[in-house]
Amino acid sequence: LVERTPEEVQEELNQRVPSPLNDIVSYGASAACWLVAQQSGMLEDLKETFGAEIGSDLLRLAIYQYLDGGSMDCFEQWASQHWLPRARIFSGRRISEMLSEITHQDITSYLKLRNQRCVEHFNSVKTQAENSKKQALDSAISRWTPRRSAPTR
Repeated sequence: LVERTPEEVQEELNQRVPSPLNDIVSYGASAACWLVAQQSGMLEDLKETFGAEIGSDLLRLAIYQYLDGGSMDCFEQWASQHWLPRARIFSGRRISEMLSEITHQDITSYLKLRNQRCVEHFNSVKTQAENSKKQALDSAISRWTPRRSAPTR
């Protein structure tokens, strides 16, 4: 335990650099969107297509648009009040620069990855449903098939 005088505490507080990320007031919706994007593979596909940093930034911008739908110039204000992991605050100009570097081929590549992941998921769900249906049918047949008893003399 370190004891400090009130003056020392105040001096330390004055030396800290204030960050707008310290004023987060909303966690639920933005956290839920981020987790869904992680679990669905969307974040992984963004990172694979655009690189780790830009892919994550694009997801942050997408969450902002989904939850608020405001101008990109307002992202900085919005991000200071909503939780996003390792949030970076950047201006509308930086957002415009980042988006201007995205090519049609980048978008096509990302959509191909998403489609491939969706097809794989659909096939997995389809296989599970078919297996469950087969098990249910086998179970029903075994319940309704009369058992043969030993022949009596």
